[in-house]
Amino acid sequence: MRLHYEIDQFENPGHLMQLARSGEFAHLKQPLATEVITLREEFIAQQTKEEEASVSFKLSPSLAVGTSP
Repeated sequence: MRLHYEIDQFENPGHLMQLARSGEFAHLKQPLATEVITLREEFIAQQTKEEEASVSFKLSPSLAVGTSP
């Protein structure tokens, strides 16, 4: 029960926004729609090791902090 409370407190939008404004996380940004790739679960399940090796994406990882309207 205490762990749930601590997780809820950490994931609280106000706390996450406070973290986003801190210097440690100031470099993080909300990704643009063009930077987000969504794969259907069926697509992922069908991939084999060979197919995964042939598919290459050039991505720059982003961490979304906050909420979208």
